[in-house]
Amino acid sequence: MTIETMIHIISLILIPAVIISGCALVFNGLLQRYESIGGRLRRMHEELLDLLRTLEQDQTEHSASSLRISQVRRVEIEEQIPRLMRRYTLIRNALLLVEMAVITFVVDMFAVALAELFPSVVFLVTAPLVGFLLGVTFLLISLVLSILEIFHSHREVAYEATQGLHLSQSEPR
Repeated sequence: MTIETMIHIISLILIPAVIISGCALVFNGLLQRYESIGGRLRRMHEELLDLLRTLEQDQTEHSASSLRISQVRRVEIEEQIPRLMRRYTLIRNALLLVEMAVITFVVDMFAVALAELFPSVVFLVTAPLVGFLLGVTFLLISLVLSILEIFHSHREVAYEATQGLHLSQSEPR
């Protein structure tokens, strides 16, 4: 095996490594959103528990307006938590798919090396292309899930803002 052949094999093996770096960037962005949604879920759950405690207390301690706002917020939270859970699941699935893509690209690096070392074995020659396409497919599905989560995210923010506007417009001034 000549030095030129070795350099050629190494350069072929490194192509998936560049893609893995891109996957790491996508993964970090998704992980940040995953943690953000998880934190939001925890805060909403705590707020819901506080509201339930407040509503169970002697209702004479609170004004009718304060109780009404607490009840409206409780309903909002009870509607939002399942929606946030769906978004949380979408991002979790996207993260898992990015990890599967990375694993596929790492395996693909070995497949490229084996295909170069044993060019007469047909399976080994086609395996790198199949592995590459599989990794790209995992990454594509991950990005589609991320787009769906962003779409739902916009809807959730619009819902909460609209609810706040309706509440403020129904309050006497």
